[in-house]
Amino acid sequence: MNLPIGISGLCLLLLSLPVKAEERPSFIDGFHGGVEGHYPRGTTQFIVDTMRKHPEWKLCLEIEPATWQSERARDAVAYQDFKQLLADFPDRVEFVSGAYGQP
Repeated sequence: MNLPIGISGLCLLLLSLPVKAEERPSFIDGFHGGVEGHYPRGTTQFIVDTMRKHPEWKLCLEIEPATWQSERARDAVAYQDFKQLLADFPDRVEFVSGAYGQP
């Protein structure tokens, strides 16, 4: 997977931090700007793998329709896996600003 070093480094840092039972970890990432911005190849598979690795995590995604349309064509297997995860666990993912909400 060809993710920017900052994102990969952040992932490793967050996953290695100790968490107390009363704390609720959060994960913030920089996938922003769609296929012309910061949604590199392999991102959908990364999301699927991370959801499977951490079934307790919930996601909030702001990814515009053009990116999903592109992913359906360029990484159909990961797209279908993600779609199946959404069907199996609908309460784990919230989509916000599902259109072109950014100026």
